[in-house]
Amino acid sequence: MHQIGVVGLSYRHAGVDQVARFAVPRTEVPARLPALRTLLKAAEILYVGTCNRVEVVYATDDGTAAGDSREDVFRILTGRDPQPGEAARILRAWTGEAAVEHLLLLACGLDSAQLGEHEIAAQLRGAWEDSRAARTCGPLLDRLMGEALGMARRVRRLSAGVRSPSLGDLAADRDRPGMVGRIGTLLGEHNVNIATMSLSRNQAGGTALTILNLDNAPGEELLQEIRASGDIHSAQVIQL
Repeated sequence: MHQIGVVGLSYRHAGVDQVARFAVPRTEVPARLPALRTLLKAAEILYVGTCNRVEVVYATDDGTAAGDSREDVFRILTGRDPQPGEAARILRAWTGEAAVEHLLLLACGLDSAQLGEHEIAAQLRGAWEDSRAARTCGPLLDRLMGEALGMARRVRRLSAGVRSPSLGDLAADRDRPGMVGRIGTLLGEHNVNIATMSLSRNQAGGTALTILNLDNAPGEELLQEIRASGDIHSAQVIQL
């Protein structure tokens, strides 16, 4: 595990244009992998390129712990030497356990712009196939990629049929006995995005209104107008 290293950049800290500067066209990857391995002085190497990220995964060739290879990767992928501090500013690096953890999270879609998406697993499999075709992937990266994609499949099975709760779902959990109606999302002059407005009858027979919103300020503004109308016995705002 200590031999594994990852260097790259993603949407999290770089723009699409910057990611594109480091990208290798998919058709060129198999031919360039052996040269990348030699330049990086690695035993095994794998290149991952998507519209949101570029990452180089490698294993050292002498069994020593992987070091910070950001300057080398910068030089290899851009064709020029980085300015002082430029590689460290643009690229991110993980080594050892951190590198393995990063790849597992990546395979499971937990480092994606859309949390839990499955496309990244297919992209990782494609990168693995390119590396195996170029004979730059050996026992360490084979095992790592096998474990990462296996975990992605398990996560996909566990999440099958599971829907993330909506704001309305969260609001419904707060409903109290006596609730007689609910109004859905409200967008208006107050720029309010209300998950729900719940109407209920209180013990005195009056109508109570509960506004559930992501932001208290616009909800409170609307609440004042509702109170001023005199049609509601009591009202409150709850921030979700």
